[in-house]
Amino acid sequence: MPEPRRPKSYATGTAPAESAARAERPISTAQMDTSEIIDKLSDLAQLDVDAFHAYGQAIDSVEEMDLRSHLERYQSDHERHYVELSRIIREHGGNPPEFSRDFKGYLIAGFTSLRSAMGTKGALKAMKTNEEMTNRKYSQASGDMRFPVALRSILERFYGDEKTHLSWIEQTLNRIS
Repeated sequence: MPEPRRPKSYATGTAPAESAARAERPISTAQMDTSEIIDKLSDLAQLDVDAFHAYGQAIDSVEEMDLRSHLERYQSDHERHYVELSRIIREHGGNPPEFSRDFKGYLIAGFTSLRSAMGTKGALKAMKTNEEMTNRKYSQASGDMRFPVALRSILERFYGDEKTHLSWIEQTLNRIS
């Protein structure tokens, strides 16, 4: 006996269960307007500023030179992301955030400082939490099909950096635990 056909939604051309799943994570293919691009990139730029400063605190708490060099490289990645995002924001007529912490950045710094006071392991645990947030934000941005393709490509590259940071931190924590 053939499987019964499920009715398709006229609006989406998909079966109702598929439509419900899509409704949970709406994806629009319409392009973002310039002000939305500026806002989203400014949020990412501020996130990179906050991460840069958090890495500075973690670096100060880590004595092992090999670990410090990785953290310094990742801090540099966040600075590079900020510089490139700032350039793009300006090209779109916006003003990027200052290279200083915002309120959330001070909370991140406080958390990182407390964890870092417990030495290398504490510093890495703090950075793991920070990188999980950064990965989440870059994952969302790089998957947002409303960004222009060229810009999404840049965000995907930055997301790749963030995945590398988190992976290394997780592997290092597993090794030193």
